[in-house]
Amino acid sequence: MNSKYIMIMEDIKLRLEDGSLIAGSKLPSVRQLSEYFSCSKNTVIKAYAELEKNI
Repeated sequence: MNSKYIMIMEDIKLRLEDGSLIAGSKLPSVRQLSEYFSCSKNTVIKAYAELEKNI
């Protein structure tokens, strides 16, 4: 099974692809995603950091 942070990264990428999240718009908050994925805020922060590296 994928790590939670990878699941979060994939979710953000899918949202960008399907247009529900527009490039350059504000991302969901760390708190929102940590609640949605039932994970720690640090996991979301790690996902965002990895996404930022891959831009």
